[in-house]
Amino acid sequence: MTPDASGGTGPGIGALIVPVPEAEPVVRELRERYDPTARDGMPAHVPVADRVIIPDDHDELRALFEGTRAFPFRFGSATAADGAVGLAPDPAEPFRELIRRATGHDPKHEPRLVVAYNDRAPVLQALAMAVRQGLPIEAVATEVRLMRAHATKGWLPVASFPLDP
Repeated sequence: MTPDASGGTGPGIGALIVPVPEAEPVVRELRERYDPTARDGMPAHVPVADRVIIPDDHDELRALFEGTRAFPFRFGSATAADGAVGLAPDPAEPFRELIRRATGHDPKHEPRLVVAYNDRAPVLQALAMAVRQGLPIEAVATEVRLMRAHATKGWLPVASFPLDP
């Protein structure tokens, strides 16, 4: 997603994500090279909802995630498919549930942290092999974060919705 043309004024467009800081040491360099959103400030994450219209009041979004418990997960494998290298979380069901809460429907794709985009299969295979050297990654989902696309400042955090301990 590219930043909105409004420069961040008006309702704004954003994304709901589960940030995964534990993955940064393994994926940061590749993401900055092969994922434009990383260069624009988006942290390593598993997406929950894209193209979210950012409300002035975040109470409705906060209510979507109330009562949701933080959960551990791990990335144990890297796959190259559909023009991207991705890390699938295990278990995936807690992410599916967050997606259902945010969008009102089942996910169209399996949840994953995208490390790199490229249209050349040999490049993707080499990138997946490089990422595998840093696996497994153990992590805990502790929040859903609302990020805003800004025309000149890239991706900016707007609000955090903590998951219950």
